[in-house]
Amino acid sequence: MESGFGTVEHHLHGKRRAALSPLFASRAIANAKEIIHEQVEILSGAFEKKFTSQEVAELRSVFVAFTLDTVHQYAMGVSTDLQRNEQSARKWWLTLRAVSQMTPTAKQFPFLLSLGQKVPLGLIRVLKPEMAGLLEIHEVRLTSVLAETTLGLSFSFNGSQSEG
Repeated sequence: MESGFGTVEHHLHGKRRAALSPLFASRAIANAKEIIHEQVEILSGAFEKKFTSQEVAELRSVFVAFTLDTVHQYAMGVSTDLQRNEQSARKWWLTLRAVSQMTPTAKQFPFLLSLGQKVPLGLIRVLKPEMAGLLEIHEVRLTSVLAETTLGLSFSFNGSQSEG
C-alpha cells in the first residue's frame, strides 16, 4: 500500500533497491566507463557535425538520446542508437515530455493508468501519438519476453525478430 507523497512502503522499497544495487556497485560503475566513453564520443561527433554544418542542435532531444542510449546500453547491454537517429530521438523526447505532463494527473487519479492500458494502441496513436512510442516499446518488450520463453526468439529494439 502506498504511503503519502507518492512513496512506497519500506519493505517494497528495500526489495526494489536490492534488485538494482548491483548496477550501482563500484565495480559495476568502473566497468561502465567504456560504455560511457563510447556514448560521449558519439555525442561529441554529433556536436561536431552540427558545428561544421552550421546546423542548430535541438539539445533536448540530443541529451535524451544520449541518456537513453547510455542507460539502455548499461542496463540492457544494447544501445537504443537514438544518437544516430535524430527523428527517433525527437519522438522519444516528445514521449517523455507527454509522460511528465500526465504524471501529476496519474498520481491524483491512479485508476486512469489501468484504464489507459485497456485503450487500443491504434486509438492512442490517433488521440495521443506522443504516448504511442512508450506503449509500443512496452509491447515489443513484452512480446520479446514471451517469445524468448516460448520460442527461443529475441527481438531487437526496433521490433524485428531473430533466432536466439
